[in-house]
Amino acid sequence: MGKKKNIQVVASLKDKIHQDTALILTDYTGITHQQLENLRNTVKKIGGDFQIVKNSLLKMILGDVFKIESADLEKLTGPTAILITPTADTTPLAELYKKGKELDALSIKWGIWEGKKIEKETALKLATLPSKEVLLTQLVSQLKNSQTRLVFVLKGNLQKLALLLSEIQKKKGLVN
Repeated sequence: MGKKKNIQVVASLKDKIHQDTALILTDYTGITHQQLENLRNTVKKIGGDFQIVKNSLLKMILGDVFKIESADLEKLTGPTAILITPTADTTPLAELYKKGKELDALSIKWGIWEGKKIEKETALKLATLPSKEVLLTQLVSQLKNSQTRLVFVLKGNLQKLALLLSEIQKKKGLVN
């Protein structure tokens, strides 16, 4: 019975995991079942999946799908839960990071981003990035400000030219 369940878990995870999926491995030591369920539900609402996986099964999946080296897989010890999220959306990762700080027990081990292994520090940087929508808003704002400044600079030069021509006309007596 156990082997059938393991085969189902591996097959299910392989269906969810692909090259444009981010996979963040966490240590959940010290977190209660209720806290894990709350985190799982929160992450699910914002487009991610958070689940506990046996290390032996996870090693098989990481080796098969992402071709992670066996030396890195051997370092995978202790209780492990994984966050599965699209790489285009860091919102579930940011939520995991926020909850981890609140719980003070959840920690990121390492992860897979765009098919490559990333260390804990890189995962933390990705978790603290603003969302895609916020970054796009900031970009549009910067572009708009740049265009506005350009218009004022060009308009200012034209105004200066018009004033200079007006002064020249006054000096030559062409205008009253």
